[in-house]
Amino acid sequence: MIFYCDMDAPVVATDKGKLRGYLFNDIYQFKGIPYAKAKRFGAPEETEAFDGIKDMFHYGNVCPLMFPDSAEGDILSPHRVWFQNEDCLNLNIWTPSLKKGEDLPVVVWLHGGGFFSGSSIEQYAYDGENMSRKGNVVVVTVNHRLNVLGYLDLRGFGEKYERSCNAGNLDLIAALKWIHKNISGFGGNPENVTIFGQSGGGGKVITLMQMPEADGLFHKALIMSGILGEILSDKNRDTKPVISKTMENLGIKEVDELETVPYPELVKAYLSAYRELVSEKGIPFFGPIQNRDYYGDPMKGGFTENAKKIPVMIGSVYAEFFHSKYKDEKVPDDKMEEVIKKQFGNEAGDRLIQAFRKAYPEKMLCDIYAADSSAFRYETKKWVAKSADERYADTYSYLFALEFPFNGGTPAWHCSDIPFFFHNIEKVPVVNVEGVSERLCGQIFEAFMSFVHTGIPSSKLLPEWKKCSKTDEVTMIFDKECEVRHNFDTEFIQQHYDMKVSPLSL
Repeated sequence: MIFYCDMDAPVVATDKGKLRGYLFNDIYQFKGIPYAKAKRFGAPEETEAFDGIKDMFHYGNVCPLMFPDSAEGDILSPHRVWFQNEDCLNLNIWTPSLKKGEDLPVVVWLHGGGFFSGSSIEQYAYDGENMSRKGNVVVVTVNHRLNVLGYLDLRGFGEKYERSCNAGNLDLIAALKWIHKNISGFGGNPENVTIFGQSGGGGKVITLMQMPEADGLFHKALIMSGILGEILSDKNRDTKPVISKTMENLGIKEVDELETVPYPELVKAYLSAYRELVSEKGIPFFGPIQNRDYYGDPMKGGFTENAKKIPVMIGSVYAEFFHSKYKDEKVPDDKMEEVIKKQFGNEAGDRLIQAFRKAYPEKMLCDIYAADSSAFRYETKKWVAKSADERYADTYSYLFALEFPFNGGTPAWHCSDIPFFFHNIEKVPVVNVEGVSERLCGQIFEAFMSFVHTGIPSSKLLPEWKKCSKTDEVTMIFDKECEVRHNFDTEFIQQHYDMKVSPLSL
């Protein structure tokens, strides 16, 4: 491994000035590049031009978080804690070439954490070096405003705040504009940009497809566990009472005073107001609101013309957020049949069992209480059908279903597929299954990189993966042995959803 950084190299000239990064292990890295600036609650603006050369050696600030970071669950998704500041509009680049005209595909990562938490460097698996080298692509990861800074709905307080509810997504558009202007200097092709994200990042992908200002700034999309029903459809929620109560809690009378309240005080006052007026439990809703910037959830109002032209890979993982004591105890199938029929009745229980065995003949029956339907898979299937029916571009569906050697066998959880798409399984020890993970990582990565380069997720290591139609969800199952199946879990997922089967139903 060789490190290189001289006084004037490697340097890239951007539209605002020259940036210096470094070369390590044959990949050029530029970290913490400011792509825009913004006043609190305002739309992003361009940064000023500068003279000389700026060093881009370290990650930039991440958006302040509403809730303290915790190490809980770190073995499943190893995390990094970083410096927080409202000045957080920055991005990171990994590239194998700085040659203009190289025209490498550009892959832009939108992090998870809903629309209220997370960062571009939160998980170790988000590192772009391996993807850049092994995929011969330019990788970009983006920070933007979140929670009350990025999505506080102040529209009821005047035209000045009309765009506050979508400020975080407007930041992402500003990042894509910066990429469009400057990425050729990093060896990238601004006309071949793929955006991808997981969980909240997948939601950001969907919402950007519905924002006209983003038209032409990206050309393909991967949505990972990003479809969660009504969360992207909130257009009529009246948030003015919560904002007014927040101001009362702070002892202020004019809404513009919120622009200077210290962030911790703002969050404390907002959470107090929300819990008093809306709900004492859970996390307040944050996400884009339908207006002139965002045309709303395509499941409600249809796809924009631009969204219809974007090839999409979309999928989720087998268990997502669910876990079952029966899985821990490895309850045998005959005993599980008794449990299921006792809870749901002999006839309904038997139908559920048969539907599960048809969908997952290789899985233990105790997985019925761990398999995801209500979180992402059910909504993803609906999105795929509507997408295949209404959009011109191709839609490719997948399910990540591997079981991991943790606690005697743990089914694929939310985020467990990320290291495979980034080719970073060595950064997440728990996802390494002997004789399986390395091969599966190669299969997933090759298919994704094929999609990035050509718009078609093909791989010589996989069976042929065809696009979906309205009546045929062609799903690539990523597991110990990968296979393509057609409408394989439709019956099970519908029953599972209707019967509200989950650990919470016990």
